[in-house]
Amino acid sequence: MIAYAVILLPIILYSGAIGLQGMLDLQGLTGIESSTTLLWLTVWIVGIIGSVYALFGGLRTVAVSDTLNGVGLLIGGFVIVYFGLQAVSDGTGVIEGWNILKESDPEKLNSIGGSEQQVPFFTPIYRRFPD
Repeated sequence: MIAYAVILLPIILYSGAIGLQGMLDLQGLTGIESSTTLLWLTVWIVGIIGSVYALFGGLRTVAVSDTLNGVGLLIGGFVIVYFGLQAVSDGTGVIEGWNILKESDPEKLNSIGGSEQQVPFFTPIYRRFPD
């Protein structure tokens, strides 16, 4: 828990504050000119709201919100893939978009990789005993 609070929580609060500033134009809404002051204020507000939500709502509310966020991310992921394949196919269909994608760059759909690639790591199969 200490490692979580010291290592991961500041990164989450910082990236959340940067995201909120970008999406909501907080400098225009609040009138605060200093980006550092606005960043610290946003970090504190997000942290306090999250803490109050978790402390007074309990673990159940955190589990429910995580479940809803997971479902939303899953649905959003499928929707992005659907619209992306529609855009690739110029509106003729998802299957046609997939076929165009497979024909144009088939090597990018190979998740195994080769011996010359660093990521994903190639794992050759060695035999322990000779035949």
